[in-house]
Amino acid sequence: GKPVKVEVQGPQGKTFTQAEARLSSFGGFWLDLDLPGDARLGDYVIRATLEHGTFTRAFTVEEYRAATFEVSGKAAQAPVVGRGVVQATISASYLYGAPVRAGEVDVAIHSRPRQVQFPQHAGFAFLDERKYDAYNDESEDSQTLVTETHVALDATGTAALAVPISPDDVHTDADLLIRASVVSPTNEVISKSFTVPYFHSKRYFGIKAAGYFADVKQPQKFQVLGVAPDGKVLDGAAKLTVTRRDWNCVWEDWGYRGSYQCKDADQTILSKTLQLVGGKPAEFEFTPATGGDYWVVVEGATDKQEAAAAAMQVYAWGDGGGSWRSTDSLSLDIVADKKAYKAGDTAILLLKTDLADATGLVTIERDGVIEKRLITLSPTAKHISVPITGNYAPNVYVSVVAELAALATTAAKTEALIREPEERGMRGYMSSSLRTSAIVLAALVELDPKNAAIKPLVHAVMKHRRASRYLDTQENLYSLVALTSYARTVSAQPTSVTVALGTTALLAGPLTGKQRMRVASAPIPATGGAVQITPKGEVHYNVELRYRRVPAALKGESNGLTLQHEYLDDAGKPKTSFQVGDLVRVRLTVQLKDHAHHLMVSDTLPAGFEALNTRLATVGTTGIKQTQEWGTYREMHDQRVDFASEYSSQGSYVHEFMIRAIAVGTFVRPPTVAELMYEPAVNAQTALDLIEVKAR
Repeated sequence: GKPVKVEVQGPQGKTFTQAEARLSSFGGFWLDLDLPGDARLGDYVIRATLEHGTFTRAFTVEEYRAATFEVSGKAAQAPVVGRGVVQATISASYLYGAPVRAGEVDVAIHSRPRQVQFPQHAGFAFLDERKYDAYNDESEDSQTLVTETHVALDATGTAALAVPISPDDVHTDADLLIRASVVSPTNEVISKSFTVPYFHSKRYFGIKAAGYFADVKQPQKFQVLGVAPDGKVLDGAAKLTVTRRDWNCVWEDWGYRGSYQCKDADQTILSKTLQLVGGKPAEFEFTPATGGDYWVVVEGATDKQEAAAAAMQVYAWGDGGGSWRSTDSLSLDIVADKKAYKAGDTAILLLKTDLADATGLVTIERDGVIEKRLITLSPTAKHISVPITGNYAPNVYVSVVAELAALATTAAKTEALIREPEERGMRGYMSSSLRTSAIVLAALVELDPKNAAIKPLVHAVMKHRRASRYLDTQENLYSLVALTSYARTVSAQPTSVTVALGTTALLAGPLTGKQRMRVASAPIPATGGAVQITPKGEVHYNVELRYRRVPAALKGESNGLTLQHEYLDDAGKPKTSFQVGDLVRVRLTVQLKDHAHHLMVSDTLPAGFEALNTRLATVGTTGIKQTQEWGTYREMHDQRVDFASEYSSQGSYVHEFMIRAIAVGTFVRPPTVAELMYEPAVNAQTALDLIEVKAR
């Protein structure tokens, strides 16, 4: 319901109209825009201004040209089976009735994959599911060019089209999309598209089953039907095979990473020939002895039948048997017992995982989380039930995060983050051990607030925060959400704290309301003193010691990387004496022991010098030497020069810039510092020294 101010600008940048809309519950808005008949042609810009930002989109207004003729197309025969000829008639006539004579027709034929269905045989699946087993993302909306041709309209405005098609041109059942573009003598183009069904085979088998799931040691009944492309039932023989598939997967470590290597082991459970007679389906049944993944395949009894096979995957459960293919994606597949549901149904979802005695987090989502609950996976229970309500229309999404119990147990024992395997390789997806730990913590707080792993995870997240900064906003967001959720669960419990420095009380009282977070600070005397913190209840605290070094104590340091600072003359040799007006090249060299992210280098200038920024028109470039490295960003300030690199490989990096002596005197050259922005423990600095600048 929030307001949106909408402005439409015309091709010349002038405001065309202004309006106000309201956001819907899905975050969108709409409005009607009336264009007058004399509206300018060109590009228009829609600018929508919301509370926290402005968004723009563009559209184009072109002059409409009314059509002067129309095109029609009709296939002479349908469908095309196997090897045949696409025959069609294309006609074009002016709107006042006369034919378009001497017109040219450009024809393009594309194939679009189609699942064969016969409405008169409801419940039968005429589909070989094996082709989707390895290619889950195969698109059925893609189009492939089959051929192009050209014909001419005769004196009656008609052209005959005959294009041979074979299985070599179209490799699967498809719709042949025929697009005929007629070009009139005045160069006007009107197109017409129509469709011709293409069947790759002369015979199709269909399988009908009670569902995709079966109970162990319970007979499962099936029906098999054979039909022609026109839907007519065909008698004859069919070969039936039922196999059980298991996976043998091992992890192979390649040094820099690893991968699962899997081999499938198929076991034939049933093999027989079915006889389809009397125009009726043949029936058979099999009883899965153990749980697992079964394939029911029906195909032609001989290779000469030119029959399309049907294959159905059936999952048996009830005894904990079966194995699933392991993947490197750290994910599991969810299989539904039906393709679609109606209100009042209960969806049964199978989790394809080898995990046992594990806890899983189930969320039902659409425009946010509708429902969430914890489940326990066991060898005999690897499925979930979802009652379908009318509010779920038109669809919902079900997600499962498994193995929460194992993750929580590990965290409780070690008080460490839940480590992501191959964490460095997951950085591009903004995934990390801290982010995963925070998500698990938030889930446990919400669904299992008495879980023993909650407090150790809180300590681990807080400890990581103190040890190093968050790498990105994903870590920051999920950590704050998790810690805030945990804080709400303990806020109702009375807590208090007493803080003392030696015998002096600094703070004492309850931690409630606006005083839930309290800060105490005090100078430490030269003789030192002990800080005593006495909490009552669950209290989390952090102690910081701040100090200022005397100049003599600012020595060079190296913690995980090395840093060198040099002043050079025009010849590139070290410069030790300075006069007003001298140009000095500053060279900063960083040596990295390992790959690093977000390397920051800052050089504070002595007071008697200024940096030369050649981006300014008032600074010449004669005699100026500086580095221009890819992936490195430079900022020049009055008092310092900063360099930042998003990613740096192991090795040596050199940053150079020029400064000029502008004043006489003896000046302090502060330490140059370098550190990893989100791992400040990896740092280095040069020592403090003095520089004298003399008059020229």
